[in-house]
Amino acid sequence: MKTAIQKLEKSVVEITVTIPTDTVQSYKNKAITRLGQHVEIDGFRKGHAPEAKLLEKIPTMMLLEEMADLAINDTYTKALQEHTLDIIGRPQIRITKIADNESLEYKITVTEFPAITLPEYKKIAKETSHTENIVVTDEDVEHVLTDLRKMRAHEKLHASETGHTHDHSHHEHDFKEEDLPVVDDAFAKSFGEFASLEEFKAKIKENVTAEKNHEAHQKNRIAILEKIISETTVDVPELLVESEIEKMFHTIKSDIARMGMSFEDYLKHSNKTEEAIRVDMRPDAEKRAKLELVLHGIKEKEKIAPNPEEVEAEVTKMLTYYKDADPVQTRLYVEHMIGNEMVFSFLENVQ
Repeated sequence: MKTAIQKLEKSVVEITVTIPTDTVQSYKNKAITRLGQHVEIDGFRKGHAPEAKLLEKIPTMMLLEEMADLAINDTYTKALQEHTLDIIGRPQIRITKIADNESLEYKITVTEFPAITLPEYKKIAKETSHTENIVVTDEDVEHVLTDLRKMRAHEKLHASETGHTHDHSHHEHDFKEEDLPVVDDAFAKSFGEFASLEEFKAKIKENVTAEKNHEAHQKNRIAILEKIISETTVDVPELLVESEIEKMFHTIKSDIARMGMSFEDYLKHSNKTEEAIRVDMRPDAEKRAKLELVLHGIKEKEKIAPNPEEVEAEVTKMLTYYKDADPVQTRLYVEHMIGNEMVFSFLENVQ
């Protein structure tokens, strides 16, 4: 087996593999046996006809393709290992030369992790990171209470009209103050085990604080990453961009289905083609793909890897919840998510 490697643009690598004639021929008997399982010959049970009879029935090209298939299966992993490549995604294989009693030639096209020049990410994280002083006012709490009162009034109205086909949506915002329930201890208790209105208000304050903290945390995280991404030099492979577009597309389709709308109706409604939507997604997809490369680069550099026990626990939890999930894919997903979270944490806590 001979291999030749050629680096193309955008981190695409092409390996040409040549298998000599005698090696290709050594797969002939196995190929005939395999094809013979599906060939009907009078007087013989399937898979039991003699080779000479089978050869009369099997077209030459079909036999050659079967031999090539067997040869490729046995050699393509070795061909990839000859050239130490850090590969993303699945290799694509196509036969470029196939003929009777000749050598076989095929090409493996793969995308490898591109060279990445990271900026001084620790310095950027330290300079960009800031903690917001979260303040929750009485007004914030009152705002939540008003929303809860409207919700209760709406439920009461809905219950009284059950059996009538009314559109209740227009009642959403036109409640007068006297239509809304009184805010007292009884009102608080209707939402759970609260001893008093004061305790309920304290809980609301705690929830709003947690929400605001989460928002501030996310904002801070995005600011750090945006700055690192903008100063990173990398040629983002097309394969990663396409993969991100697919993920975004899948999310949109799921969201539309959840709203009870068909994708065709959505296209008509938005006056767009599927192709146009994909084009619109590209800038975002490129950014996401670049983020993935940045996270991968920092993981490698800082030797950040998730704890196997933590991965195991999360995989078990997910497989219990999603019964049909593929265990291998689930593990990869969990390792990836925990690893990314560790990088975020690392950047946020740079001293």
